Amino acid sequence: MVPGGFSFIQVPRPSSRRGGGVAVVFKSTIAATLVADSQAYDSFEHMDVRLKFGNRTLRLLVVYRPPRCSESDFLRDFSLVLEILLYGRSFMSLIDSCGLQQHVVGPTHERSATHKRHTLDLVLSRQRNHLVSKVCVGPRVISDHHPVLCVLDLHPPRWLTKKLLTRSLKSIDWDKFATAIANLPLLSAPSDNLDGLVEQYNNGLRAVLDLHAPVRTRTVTLRPVNRWMTSEILDTKTKLRHFERCWRSRQLAIDFEIFQTHLLTYSEMLKAARTLFFSTEVRQCRGDMRALYRLVGDLMGSTTKPSLPTRSSDQEVADDLNQFFCSKVSALTSRFHSDTDSPRRSPRPATSSFVSIHGHDMQLLRFVPPRSSSTPLVKKFVHLLTGPISLIINLSITTGCFPSTLKHAVITPLIKKPGLDPEDLANHRPIAGLSFLSKLIERVVHRQLSTHLGAFNLLPDRQSAYRTNYSTETALLGLYNDLLCTVDAGQATAVCFLDLTAAFDTIDHTILLDSLSTRCGVAADALLWFASYLSGRTQCVRVGDCFSSSVPVPYGVPQGSVNGAILFILLVSALPEQTETDGVIIDQYSDDTNGRITFQLHSKTNHSDQQAAIANLSHWTCRTDRWLFDQHVILNLSKCLFFYAISPHQDHKLAPLPLEMGSSILQPSAEVKHLGVYFDSHLSMFSHIRNVCRSSFK
Repeated sequence: MVPGGFSFIQVPRPSSRRGGGVAVVFKSTIAATLVADSQAYDSFEHMDVRLKFGNRTLRLLVVYRPPRCSESDFLRDFSLVLEILLYGRSFMSLIDSCGLQQHVVGPTHERSATHKRHTLDLVLSRQRNHLVSKVCVGPRVISDHHPVLCVLDLHPPRWLTKKLLTRSLKSIDWDKFATAIANLPLLSAPSDNLDGLVEQYNNGLRAVLDLHAPVRTRTVTLRPVNRWMTSEILDTKTKLRHFERCWRSRQLAIDFEIFQTHLLTYSEMLKAARTLFFSTEVRQCRGDMRALYRLVGDLMGSTTKPSLPTRSSDQEVADDLNQFFCSKVSALTSRFHSDTDSPRRSPRPATSSFVSIHGHDMQLLRFVPPRSSSTPLVKKFVHLLTGPISLIINLSITTGCFPSTLKHAVITPLIKKPGLDPEDLANHRPIAGLSFLSKLIERVVHRQLSTHLGAFNLLPDRQSAYRTNYSTETALLGLYNDLLCTVDAGQATAVCFLDLTAAFDTIDHTILLDSLSTRCGVAADALLWFASYLSGRTQCVRVGDCFSSSVPVPYGVPQGSVNGAILFILLVSALPEQTETDGVIIDQYSDDTNGRITFQLHSKTNHSDQQAAIANLSHWTCRTDRWLFDQHVILNLSKCLFFYAISPHQDHKLAPLPLEMGSSILQPSAEVKHLGVYFDSHLSMFSHIRNVCRSSFK
């Protein structure tokens, strides 16, 4: 963990031995980069870092010589890099010959057993400059090494500043604000049509907010804020500084003991306050894994800024990404045939209309999107806004019409995976930002649609995601348990994980509406509402304060919408029955689908059951590919994965047979990643633990 306003770079020990490694903790305003081509040496651990202070660059080499390495090996390797560490006459001759100067005077390490003191921590700089001054050795606090402090002749980096558009909500006179809302035409003379009501809602509330809390541009300094600091801790810190000054000025043992006692007290208070603060923060996440990961990332100093392609301006980035997203979908959808006929299905129990919601305060608050920026104001004036909002929602769902002004999405481009090249536009995913009122209407529809699907059991039993009691955890546990049971029974399982290309972006609205009608029984006004919701949508890309031009979106469902995911699930919900193959078990999680088949293991030379099972699995993948293509969904064969789950004691009976998927051949993988968890062939979880540990050091 690093303090607020600081970052760190580390290089772990390059071996299987525990501990070790070197790191640099620096102010976040300092531009620090690790020299990637730095050579590794056996006799010491080191890291080479460039620190940029304005127009000056400092090259910093941090070196640690483990006790197990000999001095001769160290001097041999150190003479090759002409930089830092250790002691001895030959070492001092080496640094003198390189034009370097050693600044530390006095011991920096004390052995606890022998109480011998040594100078092990050094600060070197070139003799011809005066970069380093005021070098001193501080008291031991958290290590058996003393901290070495020095002053560098560099201009300290300034804190970054940022311009923000803010509203001073605290200065609002809430009584006058409520009166202004009550006098709006939205309440006194509401429009008789849906789009008119939405316009009155948006324009009226914006006008009231602009009057009582106008938008102002404010420049803020991005200083670190320790939110766990209390007045009691600050008072203790002041006393600690006083005792430290007394000790440094008089150099008495009693002053040092007093200083250490108060330092321990201050550290314990700080630790307790931090623990209480972050415990409260974790509890407030309330099962929100995204917020929890963001909190852990901030705590570990691993939160990164959005990665975007390099262009001359944000406007150019927004335009290029918008054009790429549109051209990508156009290229994919051009491969489909417009006359594709889907097999007709028997009619299901129908829902012809949605049920109006009641205009009660608590009834409305059930549908308020969590963590929405509009939530505080809606809850504060819910007694005034319940009527108009309920009227808008009820008029939308009873007339089968979605407000046209709410069909515009502002796209935020996000990198698909950490580490991908941001210059490649294909590595970015379009996430739609929709208005508060749009999501509120969607939530009402989503709740009633989910009730309908559950009441008539219209989703496959092995379809997870966006259903009660069908979470990521249950999907993973179900798969892992089934694989373990087959292994315990002396059998093996072949598993194929399918990957889809831009699954949410290529959905054909006609095919989706047909699936809603024939498979899910959505009819009349309810079906008209979904048709209205999908049609006439537009989008633009936002980068910083710049927006691209608005373009129509004739295909797909918005990623980031409330109903987008469930609509895709309904589109592919018929996959298990349409691609049913002997022995193949199909699991679905949103756009992740896998098929598996179990077979007997006979001997090292008899692979008849395995060959038959692989043939059936191959037949299923071909049927799935054709069926998905008929639904205007494209299978990405290059990213599909295949592996065997088998006991390590049965390995000699398994043949490494590949899986044929049309014209592609999938070789069995030693490990695969599914829903964030790594599965290895022996189901040992070793691969997952190794990758989790590795990611912790990034």
